[in-house]
Amino acid sequence: MIFFQQLIPDENELPNIEYIKVQGEITKFDSSEWEEYKEWNKNDHQKFFQSFIRTTAINFAEILIKKRWSIIFCEQPSFITSDKPVIVQHPTRDKFGLTTKGVIVSFPLSPTRIMVMDDLDSKPDGLYYRLKKNNLGAINLATWRNSMKYMISSRNIDNVLLEIVDYADGQDLKEVCRPIHNILKLLSYVFKNRYKKAS
Repeated sequence: MIFFQQLIPDENELPNIEYIKVQGEITKFDSSEWEEYKEWNKNDHQKFFQSFIRTTAINFAEILIKKRWSIIFCEQPSFITSDKPVIVQHPTRDKFGLTTKGVIVSFPLSPTRIMVMDDLDSKPDGLYYRLKKNNLGAINLATWRNSMKYMISSRNIDNVLLEIVDYADGQDLKEVCRPIHNILKLLSYVFKNRYKKAS
């Protein structure tokens, strides 16, 4: 909605848009319910999203079934989950959709398994891949970053956050996770000082 508010409005103070293009189809923009939409709260947006999912589930299924499916696994409970566990990300783009080539969809199935759907057609479909130890921080960071309010773990949260901070310390945080750059810096400081005092 912020995008629409930044546009110069028409004479009725509505978004000055005549047509929109969705998946190659051009449609006339209907602004008749704009004022009602502007008043929506978070709950209204979630209800709309749920309704949208119900009506477009087959389209989503067709998109996802074309991807390469695999499982990342580990022997010990390591993966976290959250109140928003499905992660949709692109390794190089900030703006993308489910049909954008290179999009990766992942979600934790258990503390030892993560489902991954990607476009790596050169690799076999339906395989299990053992977690590389240095990837745990990256995977849990993505889950934490995607959460709305809660992170859920079968392990001690301090250990999980330390792994995330250790991973992030070796990365360009401004590129890896711009919105939580300062939070990770603070966590890093807190944990390093806590464990310095303990030893």
